[in-house]
Amino acid sequence: MHLNEYQFATTKYRISSNRSAIEYGLSEEVGEVMGVLKRVHRGDYDMLALTEVKEKFKKEAGDVLWYLSQLLADWNIQLEDVARENLAMLDDRMNRGVIRGSGDR
Repeated sequence: MHLNEYQFATTKYRISSNRSAIEYGLSEEVGEVMGVLKRVHRGDYDMLALTEVKEKFKKEAGDVLWYLSQLLADWNIQLEDVARENLAMLDDRMNRGVIRGSGDR
């Protein structure tokens, strides 16, 4: 699936046109992703249950992707454009030897 297909397909699940609800939703979902990572790093999960942890992480990451795609749609920005421009920026930083840090030198 292409990112723009995903972005378009997911709009049917949106129940609010309120941009701030999407912004706060994105923040909340990022927090949930970080919560999973926190629990992994401090050893809360039995690593025998790694498959279950990965599924929880993947689910939360999917929620982040949904909210991000909707926020970008509010700004008339396509997800594929963001991905393409980000890769170009990373290539530029790598080529200039500033991949670590802000890369703004």
